[in-house]
Amino acid sequence: MAKAQAIEILHVLEKESLLEWPVGQYVEDVEASYNEGDPKLTFPKLRAAWTPEEDRLLMVGVRVYGPNTESWPRIAMLVPGRTNKSCRKRWFHSLDPSLHKGPWTPAEDDLLRQRVAQYPSQWSRVAEGITGRTDDQCAKRWRESLDPEIDRGKWRPEEDRLLLEKYAELGTQWQKIATFFQGRPGLHCRNRWRKIQR
Repeated sequence: MAKAQAIEILHVLEKESLLEWPVGQYVEDVEASYNEGDPKLTFPKLRAAWTPEEDRLLMVGVRVYGPNTESWPRIAMLVPGRTNKSCRKRWFHSLDPSLHKGPWTPAEDDLLRQRVAQYPSQWSRVAEGITGRTDDQCAKRWRESLDPEIDRGKWRPEEDRLLLEKYAELGTQWQKIATFFQGRPGLHCRNRWRKIQR
């Protein structure tokens, strides 16, 4: 049903000259996105990696409908097996051409400090004032690099013992492991664990 609807929408878009490539390419993308285990496509794919075909369909949907809140249900209809929430997240966190994925500049770090002071722990609000950075990027940069609460001192033997104990218990769940340490973010715990393993 969802597959047929997506193909129907693509043909309408073709008639309105809104597709960049021949409609057959997009229909192939829909076919490739089709989840064989769910012939009616009633269940979204659970945490499956996005395929290039799905990314292309998502980009078409955003180009046609725009990345507005009310557009995501229509956009998701073009990407079989994906919810409007997963489409929105994929766009804003991976495909949006305005995203800045490189290293943070000193100016961005300064702006992040100002925004965090204004809106503590409100990562969406923080990100609104930093062009090209997502809420996740801002939170990660703050927690792993800029937070003044980070303990940058030498790891003590008792911390190393606790780290190894928690790794044995939790595996690579570094964010969870970090909750057992004062001022040691998950990235720092992972890096320390790797250093101990050498």
